[in-house]
Amino acid sequence: MVYGIIGSGFDKTAIVNGSDGQYGQFDDSTKLKNHSIFGKNAASNFNDYTMQELGRRPIDPYNPAAIEYEAQYSPVADPTSKEFKMALMGNAQEDLASSGLALDKNGAASLADLNKMAQQAYGDNSSYNAYDINKDGKISSDENAAAIMLKDGLDGQDMDNLKPLQYDGKFTNSGDANSAFMLNDERVDNNRGIAQDLYNKYHLGDAKKDYDSLMGNKTASESETQKKSEKTNNMTFTPSKDASTLSHWVAANKSELAKQYGTDKLYGDNGLVNIFENKLKEQGLDAKKLKTGQAIDFSGNSKSDLPAPVKSGER
Repeated sequence: MVYGIIGSGFDKTAIVNGSDGQYGQFDDSTKLKNHSIFGKNAASNFNDYTMQELGRRPIDPYNPAAIEYEAQYSPVADPTSKEFKMALMGNAQEDLASSGLALDKNGAASLADLNKMAQQAYGDNSSYNAYDINKDGKISSDENAAAIMLKDGLDGQDMDNLKPLQYDGKFTNSGDANSAFMLNDERVDNNRGIAQDLYNKYHLGDAKKDYDSLMGNKTASESETQKKSEKTNNMTFTPSKDASTLSHWVAANKSELAKQYGTDKLYGDNGLVNIFENKLKEQGLDAKKLKTGQAIDFSGNSKSDLPAPVKSGER
């Protein structure tokens, strides 16, 4: 588990940061690139928290999920510093890469796809349009960085008596909830002005250019694949008592599976999880009812076929 839990019962809080994770340890604060690694780890770890804790099923009344959280995306608290901005940009890019949505060659997500997510979560009048600062129909990492900073600045605020926004490289469920007004599509022009002011004040466009240069000008798919490919060697899915679900396995092997199946989208029609659920159905299996220890080997398969599952006791 790449996040911590403090408290007990219904009074639990998840503590998430980027000091360690799939991109390595944050072990040298003097190196600018390591700050981007902290940010990337933090986003990846937060995604794991949402899948493993908030998405935990079935709900256990004796061990409830930690629905409150604190997520630290930067090891420094000065939003004008290069260290802060590199951590922020790493976090913003990994946040998009972990969304399950298809990204373009520059790592931007389709606004239409994001708006579908917003409407499913908040209703028909919801959208991410306010964060599309340049109105190109996409949300890029620098625009997403503005959304992350806003969650940080609104953390713990009384929305009826707002104080000047301050940023410490963290956000909590309070900041998330307070920033939800930005998704109100009836106030999109006003809300876009808020996002643009923040974007301009902290020069997030320039920060993205610096981040791209620091990371070797790699596209999203190239930079994420290099680290995530380490997880794709084991192409056998085996449910365990620790509730390793098919969706978790697909997410962990996303980079390799995307190459084979032509999409890096996780959920929805033609998403990777949907593809593998359908493949299991063809074998007479239900992804939610697989037996512990029932190993299914997916190695070497692409769009056309999968081998018959290897059942426990037949190996």
